[in-house]
Amino acid sequence: MPLTCCQIVRKGRFVSALPWFENGASISLGDAKAHHGSVGKLALVQHTREFGRVTEVLGPIDSITAVMRGLLAEQGLLGDVPAPGEPIGTPTKAVQAQLDDLPREIPHLDTRLDCRGDLVVTIDPPTAKDHDDAIGLTRAAAGASHAWTVAVHIADVSAYVPTGSPIDEAAREKAMSAYVPGTVAPMLPFELSSDLCSLRPGVDRGCVSVFADLDAAGEVVDLRFARTVIRSARRLSYDEVDRVLAKRASIDPLIDGLLADIDAVTQLLADRRAKRGALVMSLPETVIELEGDRVTGAHLDFGSDSHRLVEECMLLANDAVGAYLAREEAPGMWRIHEHPEATAIEGLFRTFEELGVPMPPMPDLATMTGTEAAAIASKAAVAARRYAETSGRGRISFAPRVLRALQKADYRATSGPHSGLATEDYGHFTSPIRRYPDLVNHRSLLELLGLETGEPATENLKLVAQSVSETERELQKLERTANNIALAYLLHQRLFAGELLGDDGAGMFHGEVVGLIGAGMFVRFGDVFDGFVPARTLATNERYELDEAGLALVGQRSKHRYRLGDPLEVYVDNIDRARGRVELRRAGTSAGAHRREGASAGVDRARPKSSKPKPRRGGGGGGGGKKGKRPAKRPR
Repeated sequence: MPLTCCQIVRKGRFVSALPWFENGASISLGDAKAHHGSVGKLALVQHTREFGRVTEVLGPIDSITAVMRGLLAEQGLLGDVPAPGEPIGTPTKAVQAQLDDLPREIPHLDTRLDCRGDLVVTIDPPTAKDHDDAIGLTRAAAGASHAWTVAVHIADVSAYVPTGSPIDEAAREKAMSAYVPGTVAPMLPFELSSDLCSLRPGVDRGCVSVFADLDAAGEVVDLRFARTVIRSARRLSYDEVDRVLAKRASIDPLIDGLLADIDAVTQLLADRRAKRGALVMSLPETVIELEGDRVTGAHLDFGSDSHRLVEECMLLANDAVGAYLAREEAPGMWRIHEHPEATAIEGLFRTFEELGVPMPPMPDLATMTGTEAAAIASKAAVAARRYAETSGRGRISFAPRVLRALQKADYRATSGPHSGLATEDYGHFTSPIRRYPDLVNHRSLLELLGLETGEPATENLKLVAQSVSETERELQKLERTANNIALAYLLHQRLFAGELLGDDGAGMFHGEVVGLIGAGMFVRFGDVFDGFVPARTLATNERYELDEAGLALVGQRSKHRYRLGDPLEVYVDNIDRARGRVELRRAGTSAGAHRREGASAGVDRARPKSSKPKPRRGGGGGGGGKKGKRPAKRPR
């Protein structure tokens, strides 16, 4: 029987459970005396068609921690339905037995390259609980054939998780960790992700490492791979590193110097990547701010020098390992991003021309190669950004139109191009704690180096790659939903706290139209919030319909147009916290005039009466991992 996140409500002598995230009929729970203290709270309910059993009381409906745990559990991401009396996420007996037998010492220590004397650091978000990568850099001696050696050290998960073991099977089924505000459904159990495999400062840890020799221009002149043992000197946050690079703070003279050197070298790497034709489009990420079990704020993270510094090191290592596995025809998983099709580029140009964005000349579609298509997409992105900056239109909505013209990246068991990075044979290697393809590539690399024997890297890699790609798409949707729910909670709290809202302090926001469907407009407002303006509310004596290109709502009588990228002043009309949806009204229209009877601004939706089943995914137990968003530094 599945688990459903519900709110427990009392009806006379009895209690029932109302599904929280989806439309659904109430589930009978029996006598109210058996549920003393849980009425009004969220709970996980195991149920048949008519009757249910509470497996875990999550907490108050205002607790974002309870909501997020319910969301993960309902999707099957915290493990199988537990036995009575056991919390969800309890490891299976086989997984627990393997955890109990984990070695406390570093496996293969006597054969590892000892790098404990090298200066290396970890750089992560401040809330990170696991640290799977450390970086270092050394200057070459005078007269050497290279200028620098970049060292990227990655936690040696494969030393603790043999192929085919219970933990490996559970990790392969999960495919990757799922991050939602305030918590995570980890791919690996806590004992590994946040302890034995976490590169804690001042503690010896086993790694698989990439050493890249670079010349003065940032060109790779030599690569080496090794199983190593390191001792991280310091755990740093992105903010700390940014302050050091801006010379607003100092950590330690040696670490300050290390960061300055890595900053200079990774800037060379970024410049070389841009010259190769890589798509340069830094879209901001929404960061949810939490205190305890409440959302206290949200802001856009546009990246920084520290993010670029770490990302370039990870890209360097991923590219090196992927290319080596491909060259040696070894098994592995590659991150494939096919070049855009000519017809997609043509559609992109037509879209921007319809929106009034000046575009560079279009090359001959009949002879355009994949590489040329990628290059012209990059030029279109630059042109759209410049137009948005000068016109004030499309600052948020135009860049995603470029992304829609590109192919979607996925995992495959055969190598190929990565159009966005302008490279061939790009693999994932730097996050084996949270991504299964990285663990596969670790094993394959170690086998090539003669450092791993026994089971092959894995079997049926084609099927595994397809499964991982499907899971990734599911998790991306889930994480968007989780962020929207957290933002709806934040907006709801602010409304009821009586804060001065909006750009005028009276609730009015300057927004931008970021999406259009026949039923209305999606609008970004307040920097981080998204809401929907129903087309039926735009005018009392006018009918608005979507134009043929899908880029504007057009008044059938007046021919007035609301276009993608247009500024729009809006008010919040209704908030549905459970679904993460916000209904807006255009400034100048009356509040609630078109809303269903009984709803009111800032109040959660009334409970619906029907339910549709949702896809679920099982997986092994385990806890821990990084809290919060997936780190921005992690390359796709």
